[in-house]
Amino acid sequence: MADDDEPHGMEEVPLRRPAVNDWPKGVRKIGMDELDCLGIDKHGGFYWQGKQVNVKRIVLTFGQKVYAFVGITAAALVAMSAIVQGVVTYNQWACTVHWVAICPR
Repeated sequence: MADDDEPHGMEEVPLRRPAVNDWPKGVRKIGMDELDCLGIDKHGGFYWQGKQVNVKRIVLTFGQKVYAFVGITAAALVAMSAIVQGVVTYNQWACTVHWVAICPR
């Protein structure tokens, strides 16, 4: 890729090469090119440049759970209404071309 084609801001992010000799025993390389700085040990520990990455569990507040429930419910209703609309539209069209459908007499 030419320098002119580089995405905005990427020129400030240097390509890092792994220093595998400095990694703790049992950590292995898992990626290609840009991913060479990532590692994983036999217990599933995740490492960046040989330093373990801390992973925390996200806990939602009550309000966030309510918003998530409302959003998921709305998305499910929209999906179901799209399915119903598709079935009705197919049925109307299938009646006109005499395909399998439930047609009014």
